[in-house]
Amino acid sequence: MAAKSQNEAKETAKKIAEAAKSARTKKSDAKKEIQPEAKVEEVKGSEIQEPVISEDERLSEANNTADDKKQAITKESAKAFQDESDMMDQFLRRTVHLPSRRAIKEAFTDEEVIGDEFDEIESEGAKRALEYQQLSDSAKAKRPKRLLGRVTGIEPLYDSENRLYSYEAKVSFIMNPQDPEIKSLIKKNEEPKSIYSIYIPAPVFFFQRKPELFEGPEGLKNLYRAMKNKTNALIDFVVYDISADDKRVIGSRIRAMQLKAYEYYLDPRNTRQIKPGKVAAARITEVGVLGVTVDICGAETFIPNDDLSWLHINNAKDIYKVGQTIKAVVKTVELGKIELAGKPNPYVAITASAKEATKKPLEAHGDEYKLMGVYPGKVVYRLPSGKYIVRLDDRIEVICYPPKFGTPRIGEDCSVFVKDKNEVGFVGDFTYIE
Repeated sequence: MAAKSQNEAKETAKKIAEAAKSARTKKSDAKKEIQPEAKVEEVKGSEIQEPVISEDERLSEANNTADDKKQAITKESAKAFQDESDMMDQFLRRTVHLPSRRAIKEAFTDEEVIGDEFDEIESEGAKRALEYQQLSDSAKAKRPKRLLGRVTGIEPLYDSENRLYSYEAKVSFIMNPQDPEIKSLIKKNEEPKSIYSIYIPAPVFFFQRKPELFEGPEGLKNLYRAMKNKTNALIDFVVYDISADDKRVIGSRIRAMQLKAYEYYLDPRNTRQIKPGKVAAARITEVGVLGVTVDICGAETFIPNDDLSWLHINNAKDIYKVGQTIKAVVKTVELGKIELAGKPNPYVAITASAKEATKKPLEAHGDEYKLMGVYPGKVVYRLPSGKYIVRLDDRIEVICYPPKFGTPRIGEDCSVFVKDKNEVGFVGDFTYIE
């Protein structure tokens, strides 16, 4: 992507700041809303990047004023959330570029394919036209329309002096995700890849709630790892910059999350509003050794291993994958803010537990095992207390004291004598170690 000169970037940033300041002075709530029609501009010169990231917006500067204070959900706070998130649309300027008629004709040209009435081949021109229609609708809507995509890569961003200063995520747009056939392909990560590529710069890709990690000499390396870990994740996004004859589209994930979070957590008109205690679908966006990061209807949170399952988990990477969807109970809901390009960016902060969305093993499988019985199992973990966890049939676990014979090893087959129950499983003794 062609880099803009510093003078051009500063002038553009100045204009955007003035537009945002003017918008904030409007008294009427109706005027705070985004105008029904998106701003239309002609393409002149190189691609326009400033609506999403300006020359002077470095990673450390974009996140070093994060506000971690949380507040309870009230009507006033819900309205403030909507107003402040709507303000970002005016600051970033949604733009649909209008190329010449000739350029549009060339972009959507169909190749003639001859066949009988049973042969149907969708040309690239027809597919591109349909993708453009849905992507541009996202930018033109009064509030940008949420779309679904899959993160397919991470690419570097360079300034005018060819210095690396940030990264952006490359996303493939998924059309018609509600179609049963497409749904089944999404689960297998086999959905068709889009012709247009959506690029989401780091500051509008995810809420960096610990900005200090992305500052200093190691900041860019940490940012790259954080974004790379979300490769293959399913995400919501909205469009901010698009042209029919250019396969590159600029989008924002944060704005899509704000729209979705307001709908599911704050909008009083939603009869399916998510409140503490509700079970919701949690889309896994990142997997680590100690747990997973999930997106629950626009609110992202980390679920540690202890809250993922009633059974012990040594390494979440052995069980979960990015893009997978699991059930989780939302435990707390609060509002937080983070600074983005000098503007307050609200988000919904939650905590969640996946194990609480399932029955305890003793309730689900306790009647399949009898006290004073002996059952085969596998050693899965050694507790700090010196006791061992033995798993039976991958369903329920038995806590056992170290045996008087031999030394159990993790992954080793064994058998145990079940002598009592605890809150979630059994207590017993080793009778055999392989």
